[in-house]
Amino acid sequence: MTFLPQMMKSALHFDLTKSGLITALPWIAMTFSIQVAGHVTDWILKKGYMSLTSVRKLTISIGFISQATFLFSAAMWISPGTTPIFIVLGATFGGVALSGIVVNPLDIAPKYASVIYGINNTFGTIPGIISPIITGYIVNDLTSVDQWKIIFYISSGIYLFGAITSIVFITGVKQPWAETFASGRNDTELTLINGKKEDEKETLNPTK
Repeated sequence: MTFLPQMMKSALHFDLTKSGLITALPWIAMTFSIQVAGHVTDWILKKGYMSLTSVRKLTISIGFISQATFLFSAAMWISPGTTPIFIVLGATFGGVALSGIVVNPLDIAPKYASVIYGINNTFGTIPGIISPIITGYIVNDLTSVDQWKIIFYISSGIYLFGAITSIVFITGVKQPWAETFASGRNDTELTLINGKKEDEKETLNPTK
């Protein structure tokens, strides 16, 4: 997404007004798709059609595989007419993937979901930081369609790798370590509370 406006302007010869509008469309599409996907997955879980793990694997892998497919297609059939469509479709399915990604920390460790999501978000920003650097290294001629294709192929491969790792590693099961840590903390708090209560009892009944 970071290189999209420059590519649309330099390689596909869009004017700045159209380029800005097309750049906004993927984010608009993603906003709607994440809401729809979230409601659909909630409905599937409520009906008991699939397990939580299966639903998370399904939404994330479908989103990533679709993004990989559409970005690859955008490179194969790159043109002012088709490339924006493929990019918008890819972003739409990106919302499907996000509907599973953002809630998964709540599945596996509810008490530590904020910390886990913060870590995920930190790593998620890394591509946005390094992608302009990589793009600048690969694309020496901003008007070269062939050089821009390489960027699309790399992005497609990254999403495909993400889909594979999601299928293998994603789970919706609450993790034992999260339960252990949470229980330990609660037990400590309970001990302190009980200790205070005992002190109060001793104060009220000094002869005891």
